Amino acid sequence: MTKDHVNYVYDPVVLKGRNTEHPVHPLILSRSSPREMSGEDIPDRELMALFDAARWAPSYRNAQPWRFLYAKRSTVHWQKFLDIVKPANQAWCHTASALVVVVAHKWTVDRETGKPKEIPTASFDTGAACMALALEGSGRDLVVHCMFGMDFEKAYKVFGIDRDRDGVQCMIAVGKRPALTVRDREPRVSQRNPIESFAFEGGFVKVYHK
Repeated sequence: MTKDHVNYVYDPVVLKGRNTEHPVHPLILSRSSPREMSGEDIPDRELMALFDAARWAPSYRNAQPWRFLYAKRSTVHWQKFLDIVKPANQAWCHTASALVVVVAHKWTVDRETGKPKEIPTASFDTGAACMALALEGSGRDLVVHCMFGMDFEKAYKVFGIDRDRDGVQCMIAVGKRPALTVRDREPRVSQRNPIESFAFEGGFVKVYHK
């Protein structure tokens, strides 16, 4: 086990701009999805630390269905990944340090029978791993931006992904914050729906928003 010391950062502007109904850990509350990145490379040890955080996410019977395909901007793989991003997102994520295609593996081996078994929560578990990755990145003062704006069909084709076994979920842009960051300007801090709109004691209550 490595013993590298990390001074985790909690974004003060985001913390100040968000209103909670109850105390929430600052690592969770200060996570955001900015788009400004410097274009600098990040060391492999930092990128691997994000993947290390992801592997500790909970999953169905510890199947760990998440798969991360990645490219660093300074490598021959970079353009292949960038070409999958929709033009509107290419306008900002071309300054990322790394691009990550997130895939959920749909199958595992049943412990009792030894036969292949579909993972019912593959997408859910992969989302949990993405959140763990994002929190670790945010704590390290990195930009971690998950996006849907990618060409999914092209991703299946380019990477030879078998959609019967694996499902492409999203792409993540990871990068360093530029010298002038979102916290140095008037922040656009996103808020969230009130708790009573999604947490219901005793059973489900339909809540419709106009």
